[in-house]
Amino acid sequence: PVLPWWAMENPPTDKAELADVVRNEIQSWKVSFDPDAPSILRSIHAGGRFAAWNQEQSDVDSVLRPDDEIARVGICVKHRDGKFVAKEDMRGRNLFQALTMILERALEAPLHDTGKWLVVLTFRAPRALPRLRVEEEIKEIQEAGCNVTTKAATCNALRTLISTAQCYALHLSLHCAVGADHLVFFEDQTGRAHVVQGDQLRQLLSEGQRTQSIRLVFLNCCHSATLGQYFVDVGVRHVVCVHNESEVLDTSCALFARHFWAALQTKQKTVKEAFDCGVAALKFSPRSDVHKDAESFMLLPKDGNHNIFPELPTKAWQPPSSLFGSFGQSPPAIQDFVGREIDMHRLLDKAVRRRFVEVIGEPGIGKTSLVVEACRFLLLRREFFQDVMYIDDMTEEPSPQVVDKLLLSQQEVQGHRVLVIYDRNEPIAADVFSRLMSFGGINMVLVKNEFTAPVVRLALDKGLNPGGFNLGPLGPFSQVELFLKRCRRPISTDQLQMDVEGRGKPVRLPLRPAQSLQLADSPVIRAQRGNPKLISNAAFDLGLPPQQGVAGAKGCASGEEDNIARSCSTERQQDKEQPVSVRLVSQDGKVKNVWLLPSQTIEQVREKHCPKGLRGSCYVDIIVCGSAVDPKMTVGQFAGMLPSRESLQMEFRQGDEDEW
Repeated sequence: PVLPWWAMENPPTDKAELADVVRNEIQSWKVSFDPDAPSILRSIHAGGRFAAWNQEQSDVDSVLRPDDEIARVGICVKHRDGKFVAKEDMRGRNLFQALTMILERALEAPLHDTGKWLVVLTFRAPRALPRLRVEEEIKEIQEAGCNVTTKAATCNALRTLISTAQCYALHLSLHCAVGADHLVFFEDQTGRAHVVQGDQLRQLLSEGQRTQSIRLVFLNCCHSATLGQYFVDVGVRHVVCVHNESEVLDTSCALFARHFWAALQTKQKTVKEAFDCGVAALKFSPRSDVHKDAESFMLLPKDGNHNIFPELPTKAWQPPSSLFGSFGQSPPAIQDFVGREIDMHRLLDKAVRRRFVEVIGEPGIGKTSLVVEACRFLLLRREFFQDVMYIDDMTEEPSPQVVDKLLLSQQEVQGHRVLVIYDRNEPIAADVFSRLMSFGGINMVLVKNEFTAPVVRLALDKGLNPGGFNLGPLGPFSQVELFLKRCRRPISTDQLQMDVEGRGKPVRLPLRPAQSLQLADSPVIRAQRGNPKLISNAAFDLGLPPQQGVAGAKGCASGEEDNIARSCSTERQQDKEQPVSVRLVSQDGKVKNVWLLPSQTIEQVREKHCPKGLRGSCYVDIIVCGSAVDPKMTVGQFAGMLPSRESLQMEFRQGDEDEW
């Protein structure tokens, strides 16, 4: 919840003026709501109560944003005999009605010598927890030689470990919060937080077993001493955790864990000696910023016997296999993937509930980035979907053999669910689509482009009602974070065309919420309309050295694909340097679509985009229009022969030096 509050400027004195008072109060907020859902914020305007509240916040999660929902409206009136408090749930009502009802009750109450009348709102506000570096952590433990089985941190997964009594050592990486009720943040199958209180966790760990099968627990989370004691209370003999007052770096946790597990894996170190190895690794690390974290770790119980050798399994770790070969492998991670955590949860939630989902959004808005990260999220956890088939322009359409293997798995393994993610600039074959969707355990996410309309029609013919997922612009904080991460050099407020005090000051992360909101409203960032591609282009242009002729950046006025690819620099000659759409084809027929500048040479294209299978060859030719071309020629020399909006095709092949 987010709880903004403020004092009413003109509280009512009688019911006759109540309607005017409520109307004036709501107008002073300067916000607009969704006409179809009157409790959902749509926009916050400058100069109002909401904007003033946002400027005062030091925590970014307390800042009100579009799509936040008012759950409750309240009034607190201080008077001589104490205070009067009244609350009303919104329940689909509009704000005017709810606030009027509360003020009527306040006027009817026996209030004497009243002071301030405070408006108190309660918002339901989805927020993303800080992202854990789970994949890096898993890799560190695997490299230590441990036989690791990875699972999502869900209550169901933890109960399964307890029920089967197959877990000797447990490594938990999650968030927790210290307070009156110690809270632990598990997750559900779509990444939503499942908050568990301390006493609930104790019951979860203890019920259904006479003796504790888990002997060793490593808690990778800050403020986890109380959480560690819960594990001790239910019979775990050794618990590594962090003091309740301490907050440690992710780097420190990963370094400590690697040395701790590596020491235990030798079978020549006790638990206490392995713990000391982790502490020493932090104390004597070349990174000075982790030294202070060496004293933050603790081993529970404090009076326990930790001078024993644990019986860790020695079997080498094997990655979980996929039925689909390269189709079931994780695509590379997206660099600077920011501000889409809640969008990814909503997409996965829709993909779980509907068999066919179409991701919709303007060019450059981040549709491919979103489905790539969703694919990586699912393949790491394999919680609801046991496998993912990811198909893009760099992979061929699944062969009949692959489809047959998929359908066979549906018949042989009950409950085996598969998600197909299709993100190609070519329509999927009708027979392949029909066979893929012929079993109920297969769902599909389709990234919309100009080729996907036939696929949607096929879905309708199969009786599937496509569920649309509209991907909107990034929020203001994410716009600023992405912009500053993509800048190639430090920038100042002058370069962002900001009229603020202390002009010329450098702009660096992290920023206070008020600073981020001010930056998001600067002409340079506002012009990009929250489009990640446009933001990246503007940041690139602004970060170029001065001798390359970039003093500032302006936004692209159109949302068309040509403008997405075009540089936003004011001093670059746009007609001359407008990128060219190029279709790169490898020897084995794999296709990659890229944008290249006309000034780039064929040699530069070859060095940057050469397929893996040809790297290291003495000569690699690029074929254009059936002929090998001179490496010194430029992309622009071929662009003129293209019809409007058509891609230039370049083919890679192994060749000889004098074939041009």
